[in-house]
Amino acid sequence: MEPNNERKTPAGEQNELFKKQVFSDETLRTADPDEEETGEQHFETLTFDKPVVLDERFAARKAERETAQPPQAKPAAPRPAAKPVKRQVPAAQKNKSVSHERRLYSGETPSDAALRITRQIAALVLCLLLVCGGFWAKGTVWDIWTDRDIEDVQKSTYYSAAANSAQLRLDQNLPIGYDAAQAVCISLGQPISSSAIPAKADDKDTLIFPADLTGSMETALGSQKLRLETGLTNTDLFKEIYKSLKKKKPVIALMLVADAESAKLQYGVVTGLDVNNNRVTVALSEGVDTYTLAEFVAATRFENTKNIPLRLRFSLLFGTLSRNTAIFLK
Repeated sequence: MEPNNERKTPAGEQNELFKKQVFSDETLRTADPDEEETGEQHFETLTFDKPVVLDERFAARKAERETAQPPQAKPAAPRPAAKPVKRQVPAAQKNKSVSHERRLYSGETPSDAALRITRQIAALVLCLLLVCGGFWAKGTVWDIWTDRDIEDVQKSTYYSAAANSAQLRLDQNLPIGYDAAQAVCISLGQPISSSAIPAKADDKDTLIFPADLTGSMETALGSQKLRLETGLTNTDLFKEIYKSLKKKKPVIALMLVADAESAKLQYGVVTGLDVNNNRVTVALSEGVDTYTLAEFVAATRFENTKNIPLRLRFSLLFGTLSRNTAIFLK
């Protein structure tokens, strides 16, 4: 058996072939087993030169980094300006800069609240004017209709004879209106009790409405019925007065008693009508007075003076009082 002349590499040590392959650029040459290695060859094989060029480049880059200035931050590019967003403004607030204006508890601005209140006031005034205009138109039409000529009464032979009732005198200590009612009730033997006269009637300037006066008289008279007529025509007024006087029953008429300085409403008691002599006898608070037919109509229509009280104007406007108003005994 032939001896094995291969040289074995101890464990942990690399062989020559591996060294040359890794650390040398020479062409790989197969070792001759008969050729002995010299010490010089062995030295050259094991020696590895450090690359100087790499060290120089590394040192140069390191020096550059140490001496170089820190990079300056580039200024940020300016941001483009944002386009303004249009604010949606309600239609009622268009063309108004109300963003900084104080708002009320309701959410309105003071100017809007003032505008709203102004509109409401204007609407209220307009409605009031329309209502007043309606009442005025109605009253005007009715006044024209009732302002009839009294020639029919003057020319009729039926009214040629005079008609009269008992003469009456009014108590000046009683309020206006109740003095006429008391005089009529006393003539019938049934006076009005003091409890039936309202306390507000103690004021001489207090206007007693015909309905209130009629109610007080009905309370006192009991079985005696009364009839309140308002807005009679001139002709009908004289006809009704004549019929009542023919039965010896006086008539209470609402009249405007006027003088040169003032005018006031009173209830007069008509006790006589003489058409042929053109005379009407009326008992008032100041005493018994005589009127012509035309003067009496002017007083009952409140057209005998230009100094008409303001409250009478409003009463006529809203219909609380009417021209040619009278209370008749049935």
